[in-house]
Amino acid sequence: MKFTPEVIAALAVLREHADNDFERHRIDVLERDLTAPPQVEVIDDTHQRFNGMIYHKNPSGHYMTNLPLHRAVWSFNHGQIPNGYHIHHIDQDKANNHIENLQALTNNEHRRTHNNLTKQIFPRICPVCGETFAPKHRAQVCCSWGCAGKLKAKPPVKKICPVCGKNFTVSYPNRDQIYCSYSCALAHRTNSHIEKICPTCGKKFTVTYGQRDKIYCSRDCVTTYLTKPRIEKTCPVCGKNFSVRPSREKQICCSRSCRSTLINANRKK
Repeated sequence: MKFTPEVIAALAVLREHADNDFERHRIDVLERDLTAPPQVEVIDDTHQRFNGMIYHKNPSGHYMTNLPLHRAVWSFNHGQIPNGYHIHHIDQDKANNHIENLQALTNNEHRRTHNNLTKQIFPRICPVCGETFAPKHRAQVCCSWGCAGKLKAKPPVKKICPVCGKNFTVSYPNRDQIYCSYSCALAHRTNSHIEKICPTCGKKFTVTYGQRDKIYCSRDCVTTYLTKPRIEKTCPVCGKNFSVRPSREKQICCSRSCRSTLINANRKK
């Protein structure tokens, strides 16, 4: 609402005919609200209020309703935004939508401003010698090649071989090495045994490392599992009777359409 001379005259008449101090105070508050432009009010981390409307924070960091908050603030104070112009946050903080932090820029100016800020490289401290230097690119960590070599040349790692019990050392890049040699690694794989439980008969059996994918203890158990009778079930959606293989005993519905119907019903609940 604009504070026009007609509004000033109307408020003056109301103030003269006020019966008590409380009514005059309410008129003064109304005049103050009309004369002072609205300010951006921060409600919480994801909501802000401006000119009676609440704006929600979207994934990009801007505050939105039907119009972005920073564009609404600039339009309220300066009028309609010219075609082709963007509203730029001067301090790069999208949560700071006060009019002092907003600037109207063309598309090229806005893009150039953000590119310059992205390319800006600040001085760093070398982690090896502790000197402050100006890096030539963003990935540079050390001040020189010598310091970079010292940073990479970390001391070797001491380990104990689990097969022969021999102490050995490996360089830092090979710190995940377990065995002292290929022969010890091969001996561990060929001699190690893995315990498993047969899903058909329930007996415990052991396999070598090369047979670690084996599931059943014998061919008879494999044949017994494959020749099991089918399981009869009733679909909870359509009520139809259907049968499944033993390997699909957890199946509930008779078809994909019934399964989708059941999932949607559970989501609504």
